[in-house]
Amino acid sequence: MVAVALGLVLLMGLLGLLAVEQRRADREAVEARRARVESEEVAQFLVDLFEISYAAADGDREPTVLELLEAGAGQLTRDRVRKPATRARLLDALGRAHLELGQLDRAAPLLEAALELRRQAFGERHPEVARSLRSVARLAERRSEIDNAEELYRRTLELRQELLSADDPEVAESLSDLGWLLLAYPEQEEASALLTRAVEILESAPGDQRLRLARGAEGLAYCLQALGRTDEAEERLRQTLTLREEVLGPEHPLVAQGLGHLAWLYRRMGRSTEAVVAYRQAAAIQQRVLGPDHPDLAGSLHNLGMIQSQVFHRHEEAERLLRRAVEINRTALGPDHLELATSLDSLANVLVNQGRFEESVDLFRRSVEIRSAVLGEDHFTVGLTYNNIAHSLRLQGRCDEAEPVIEQARRVIETALGPEDFWAAAPLHELAACRRDQGHLEQAEQLFRRALEILEAQGLGPSHPAWSEVAADFSDLLLQMNKPSEARSLERRIEG
Repeated sequence: MVAVALGLVLLMGLLGLLAVEQRRADREAVEARRARVESEEVAQFLVDLFEISYAAADGDREPTVLELLEAGAGQLTRDRVRKPATRARLLDALGRAHLELGQLDRAAPLLEAALELRRQAFGERHPEVARSLRSVARLAERRSEIDNAEELYRRTLELRQELLSADDPEVAESLSDLGWLLLAYPEQEEASALLTRAVEILESAPGDQRLRLARGAEGLAYCLQALGRTDEAEERLRQTLTLREEVLGPEHPLVAQGLGHLAWLYRRMGRSTEAVVAYRQAAAIQQRVLGPDHPDLAGSLHNLGMIQSQVFHRHEEAERLLRRAVEINRTALGPDHLELATSLDSLANVLVNQGRFEESVDLFRRSVEIRSAVLGEDHFTVGLTYNNIAHSLRLQGRCDEAEPVIEQARRVIETALGPEDFWAAAPLHELAACRRDQGHLEQAEQLFRRALEILEAQGLGPSHPAWSEVAADFSDLLLQMNKPSEARSLERRIEG
């Protein structure tokens, strides 16, 4: 009897195991059928896409990328692909392609439609929904909707952390996304922690994670540079360039992006000639691959213009490059985008260097309008732009007009960052120069000392241009005040 009972137990166990295996086999069969149907729909979609696009191009030339994308969006609008999940994947892919081409208004409806379809198909908490949330977050970031982008990136990260393992590459991708966004803020501790963790995950993750790793390592390089670890930062940026060239080849926008980041680091390290070479390489790739009106090209032209002005003092060449960057950004991104504000600021600074003060003030004021609308009136960059306006007014001998603008700059910066922050020294420097020009030498002396105190409390000295500029002006003042000993002491420090 015991043997019979044991046999029955074993038989029931075997039947149970067979039932489990059958259910698994059934699920795999269903998944295989689903994948086959989706594959067939995608294949037919691509066939129809090229037929429609060649017809639109009159059959006498190859269709452009935009013609292909528009044809694809039209097919999806007409429900040529029936399965919602497949339509969502294709809509998201088309939207992301428009996003990379700088066509933000065309990307938006496609990405939003993909998100809604995925929510309908899978519910709110699903990896596919997280992928669409990420796409919409990237759109918000490109539109300079910083608060909205941060909220969407955080939601994507939370969803992936809930649904996936802690070491999943998609979790690392979201850590990188949020870390990159937070690099724009003065306090970068959270950004550094996020990017460090992302790189740790991706360096040990299975599969080919080279492109995700490149993005995380690139952001981490910025954190390393901020800590003064420039050799490590350069190593990371060279790593990202190698990874992207291995996967994508040398003629790709992401390779150009990597060259741009490397050029930025060279500029910070004082290796300006190498920076110019890298920026030109990046611009050449962007011109060939993305075309002459893409925001990425505007970024490279902007950075080239700044080096030509600040390092080589070729102000006419700088103006030409920056006016082109302004034109591209205004056309591609719209009249109220932060990238446009940045290029307007830089162009205005070049005009100041040429003595064209009235033009510069107009451009600075337009930048303030954009920054205030996008970031809020109390964002520290609004204060810095006010300080640029005051600088231009002071150089015209209009200190009476400059002083209230300096006070506005000071209020905004100190409210946003605190009175001891690095940037708080800028309006103090400008106010000191105004007081000096007005003949109030004792007041100017106190303000120069305070500006230097702030910079030195941040660990800055003669190797930093901000310290050197304040010290040089202060040294001139001390000579005016018949304090040659202290003036010479400062000059020796400036000279190293």
